[in-house]
Amino acid sequence: MGTDLIQQFIGNVFFIKKKLLKIIGGEFRIYDDKENLLFFAEQEGLKLKEIFHIYTDEAKTNEIIGITTPHVIDFAASYEVKDTNTNEVYGAIKREGLKSIFMDEWTIMDNKGQVIGKLKEKSALGAFLSRWINIIPQHYVIKTPDDKLVAAIDQKFNPLILQYTMTIQDPNPALDKRLLLGMLVLLTAIEGRQK
Repeated sequence: MGTDLIQQFIGNVFFIKKKLLKIIGGEFRIYDDKENLLFFAEQEGLKLKEIFHIYTDEAKTNEIIGITTPHVIDFAASYEVKDTNTNEVYGAIKREGLKSIFMDEWTIMDNKGQVIGKLKEKSALGAFLSRWINIIPQHYVIKTPDDKLVAAIDQKFNPLILQYTMTIQDPNPALDKRLLLGMLVLLTAIEGRQK
């Protein structure tokens, strides 16, 4: 990671906003806790396979992370997260399709396919209510397999624009921050499609 990029990953709070009224594909802006733009993410439109790009700026001059799935749009898709400059794979993120009907659940894996984390909705009641009343904010936690809390993701109440804040609990988290950023983008994109 270059020095400038390390600076962008130093913080432990990432705030993401999905662009309103983007008809084809998706756009996401990721800010720090002082509302400085850190990253710009884009979901390609009109593709059978979902593809996401994460850049260090809105001009898209420096793509740092690519997220792709080998499958055609799928209820339980697995997404590879990699460095687009070196092709180094950081890991994969898989949506647990059937489990996510009642409570959203994702599995986070390292580049060898080993499970290193899970994202789940924080409360069964909150999950139930958010499915019936769309304006109920959702709350998630990311934990390691030994139940150590890595990050919390909280939806900000806004009936028009989907927004989440991810707060990483440790300055040196057990999961790579690039995977956590990929998880945040995927969650926002998939949830945005369901809302």
